[in-house]
Amino acid sequence: MAHGERARLKSDRPSKGIALILLGSCLLTLNDTAMKWVVAEHPVGEAVFVRGLFALLPIMFIVRQSGGWSAIAWRNLPGQILSAGLLASALFTFIFSLTLLPIAVATIVVYTNPLFVTALAPFLLGERVGWRRWSAVCVGFAGALLIIGAPGKDFSWPVMLPLAAAGLAALRDIVNRRLVSGETSVSILAFSNVVVVLCALATAPQGWTALDGLDFCILAFSGLAFGFAMFCLIEALRFAEASLLSPFKYAAVLIAVILGYVIWGDIPDFSTWTGAFLIVGSGLFILWRERRLSS
Repeated sequence: MAHGERARLKSDRPSKGIALILLGSCLLTLNDTAMKWVVAEHPVGEAVFVRGLFALLPIMFIVRQSGGWSAIAWRNLPGQILSAGLLASALFTFIFSLTLLPIAVATIVVYTNPLFVTALAPFLLGERVGWRRWSAVCVGFAGALLIIGAPGKDFSWPVMLPLAAAGLAALRDIVNRRLVSGETSVSILAFSNVVVVLCALATAPQGWTALDGLDFCILAFSGLAFGFAMFCLIEALRFAEASLLSPFKYAAVLIAVILGYVIWGDIPDFSTWTGAFLIVGSGLFILWRERRLSS
């Protein structure tokens, strides 16, 4: 069967893409929780570097399962560099935000990512977005603004960090949607992870600190979770449109709220809950609208 035929058949199975996006999002939330724990006492670059090394283990396993080194050969080097650069930028921005924000707040805001994807899809992917989904996008961003600075609430500039990370991640989702037509998921994953590790290593002169056994083990777990999560998120784009898959990433918000409360005792305030309701609600509406239009 030709490569184009296989791609066409895969694109007709959105349920598999949804399952992959849910699994990847949950793994990323566990990874974020682990990173927040470590970066409280260690530089962000150091934590990203160690995590990136452990992320190579699942990547090597995936490479072997996918046919060996030929699976990571790239054909579109500029596209690979762009995807990796967007990942590194989004990653460092979001992890830095974890040093300043509760994980629930950072996670809720970063999951405006589907709103960015929906808003950008008509311009960069040629997908049609009607007025109902545009309205949902506006409502979702209103929720983000409510979290950033609700009436009577001081402006919270750190919340702009996960918002910026969401925009960068949305651009990467769109780049990957085009990139996977000629590149393997394993190739994108491996290339991006190596670039992230090298970027993190470049921060070493800023002064890294010694890791104790617990923090090292936490980063090891984080790396394994991150490696498998990124593969799931990339592979999901082979099975369904980005604007359909993205709202399912909200499943990780509840996990972040629970972990934030259990580990750090963080309880979101009223404006954060309201903003979260608007963000998640708009994402779910976009999902419903997409499914109705495709039926």
